[in-house]
Amino acid sequence: MEANNNTMIVTLTIEQLHDLIRESVREELQDKQPVKEETAKLLTRLEACKALHVSLPTLSRYMDLGIVKGQKVGNRILISQENITNALTDLPTRKHNK
Repeated sequence: MEANNNTMIVTLTIEQLHDLIRESVREELQDKQPVKEETAKLLTRLEACKALHVSLPTLSRYMDLGIVKGQKVGNRILISQENITNALTDLPTRKHNK
């Protein structure tokens, strides 16, 4: 049988062993936890209407034109806050001549 030169014998108290195990488990759990990324806030169509200051038919038209993009989740259509922000910057404006 071959002797392993990396073997170390250490005397620990029960409390020191518990602390060592706790710390090892804590480190492993931190490595395994997914990094929380900022999740996109999803708005209902009515919330999106309020954010854009438009009516529901206007929002539907914007969605048909591709100005606002929604995601179907179950029976609902949800719109991300990022899409609302993009729509606000991309909406064409009219110049009124007086």
